[in-house]
Amino acid sequence: MPSAAMADFAGLVLAGGASSRMGEDKALLRHGEHSLLELAVRRLTAAGADPVLVSGDRPDYDCVPDSRPGLGPLGGLVSVINERPGLGNRLLLVTAVDTPGLSADNLLALLRSMQAGDSGIHFDDHPLPLVLRVSDALHHALDELLADGQGASVRALAERLECRTLSPAESDLRNINTPADWTAFNRAGELAV
Repeated sequence: MPSAAMADFAGLVLAGGASSRMGEDKALLRHGEHSLLELAVRRLTAAGADPVLVSGDRPDYDCVPDSRPGLGPLGGLVSVINERPGLGNRLLLVTAVDTPGLSADNLLALLRSMQAGDSGIHFDDHPLPLVLRVSDALHHALDELLADGQGASVRALAERLECRTLSPAESDLRNINTPADWTAFNRAGELAV
């Protein structure tokens, strides 16, 4: 049974990374007229997220700079939920800036599958996008995973929270991490919205 709270969810684009494998800021890569960051924000908006937040120092957006730099995506996530206490007890739809093949329909499928007792849900073998319930359990899991100051993966968070998984519909869920990934994605042509 889908969560009744589905209509009340916020969106988060993780866009604070160094893009070291790409050699340039992935968020600013352009596909047509829009940057990957613009496309990710538009996708969350199309899915109905309110507000749509961006982790990292992105002043053109409703952004939250990392309060604990160098801790990867979880550092961005913890910065956002600590800085925005109004997210408490809401659903947070988290996506990466570097998944341009993802569609709003994929995001809605995750949201519709989230059940009242779930701490989170993501697609099989893909920790992002991820729907999380902002709760004490999430805060506790993040504190434990980031306690050593080394950062941890989104996959580790999903495992710690025992998030459910969903088989994805036909979709391109790959991350664009290197120039070769970007070239291959552009050769494939279609961009999801």
